[in-house]
Amino acid sequence: MRTLFIKTTPEYEVNIGSGWPAGLSKALAGHTEAIVVSDSRVAPLYLAEAEGICRAADLPTGHYVFPAGESAKHLGTIQAMLAYFAEFGLTRSGVVLALGGGVTGDMAGFASAIWLRGVPFIQLPTTLLAMVDSSIGGKTGVDLAGCGKNLVGAFH
Repeated sequence: MRTLFIKTTPEYEVNIGSGWPAGLSKALAGHTEAIVVSDSRVAPLYLAEAEGICRAADLPTGHYVFPAGESAKHLGTIQAMLAYFAEFGLTRSGVVLALGGGVTGDMAGFASAIWLRGVPFIQLPTTLLAMVDSSIGGKTGVDLAGCGKNLVGAFH
C-alpha cells in the first residue's frame, strides 16, 4: 500500500492500494468506537467485513445504512444519520467510516463534519469514480430539494 501525505490544514493521509482491510486496521488505531455508513447496495457486499475489522480492533461498532442512490442525498437522511450517531453515543474520539461510492462519502463526510463540530472520518471507496474523485479533497455535502446539487456541505 502506498501512502500520500496531503499537506493542507489539517493534513491527512491518502492510502492507495488493494486489500483495504490491512490499511483500515492501521487507520483505526487511537479511536474509541466506529460507525460504518453505507448504502443498501454496498452494505450486503462489504459491511460485515468492515465491521469485523473494527471489532477485531476492539472498537464498539455500529452501522447506518441508507437507501442507495442520489435521491437519498438530502438533509432528511443526514438528520436520521445524526440521530443514529446520538443513539450510538459517537464521541469525538470515535470515527465514521464511509463505505461505498460518492453519495456515501458525501453524506458520511458531511455528517461527521457537523457531528460534535467535527469527528474523524475515513473514506473506504468501493467504486473507481469514488476512488479518484469524491474520496480525495474533503468535499462533502448534500443536495437541497428543488434548488440544486451539493448546495449544503463542508470540507472535512
